[in-house]
Amino acid sequence: MKLCIRTYTGTGNTARASAIVAAQFPAPTWTVDTRLVTKAMADPYQGIADCDLLIVAFSSLGFSASLTMIQWIRTLPRRPGAKLALLCVCGSENRKGKYSGGWSGDALFSAARIVARRGWEIVGLSEASYPLNWTEMSNPPEEQHLPVLLEKGDHEVRSFSAALAGGSPARFVAETATRKSAQLVAVMFRLFGRRALAALFVSDNSCTSCGLCARSCPAQAIRMRSARPVWSGRCDSCNRCINICPSRSIVTSNLLMYAHSTIAVALAIAAFAIPLALGPVGTVLARIALLLIGPVLQFAFLAPVLSWLSRIPALRKIFSRSFMRNYRRYREARFMP
Repeated sequence: MKLCIRTYTGTGNTARASAIVAAQFPAPTWTVDTRLVTKAMADPYQGIADCDLLIVAFSSLGFSASLTMIQWIRTLPRRPGAKLALLCVCGSENRKGKYSGGWSGDALFSAARIVARRGWEIVGLSEASYPLNWTEMSNPPEEQHLPVLLEKGDHEVRSFSAALAGGSPARFVAETATRKSAQLVAVMFRLFGRRALAALFVSDNSCTSCGLCARSCPAQAIRMRSARPVWSGRCDSCNRCINICPSRSIVTSNLLMYAHSTIAVALAIAAFAIPLALGPVGTVLARIALLLIGPVLQFAFLAPVLSWLSRIPALRKIFSRSFMRNYRRYREARFMP
């Protein structure tokens, strides 16, 4: 029998989970084909046409699978009745000595709705919590807490994969009203949030121009310009680049964060303050349109200008000041992108 595992990972947690899953399906009974889902895949669906079980594993980003993963799922070949399981990895941490597991919101169920429309039979749904890696805004767990956090995630994955390998249903997560309420957040993150976060990245003067961030980006969202990384709107906000940078030069810019926050507030105020004489309904619709146009203007036109300014040598030190300068970095120990 053939098992295919397709994985989207940022800093290696989901890759670790996928390796544990694969180990639960031993040879010679099973042939296991594991691959990473990226924008650079030559043949995104190679090998899955004849699989007996497809397991799709991905990270939770803003209560959603990454846009790269969502796009891959949306064009998954139709196979009515073929078996598929979904595994979502989210971030955990140790807060004041207490374990705090992750929560993926609507991520699993939005993906499940898509694959169901492609005709696949969903035989498993599960979350697994691994060390938080959202370094752009949050300090990753301390080194001494990592073994416990990793083992808790491993245990959740083993329970899920053991059920699947034994032929039992592996639905470990139920859709609730609370999870459904996260749908709007997930959609807004995919539309605007990930772009907004990408617009805050800069590399400081310690950058060696090695290009590792650009080469390893799963969304192919980074380009080297004037020997410096530049992030595009394709960014998934997976935080791989910031966590694997050898010189720790990638940071969240205080100046860019304040600038973009100010611009966003100003555009929102303008959407309501501009005089309009279109009647009650027309005015409401026009103001909604202006609210939606604001982020487009901000990230299509203003963000590139600010990014260009941040790369000017004389301004680079000012732009690279960051609240997360002393944050730890996190990469799963065996993950080498």
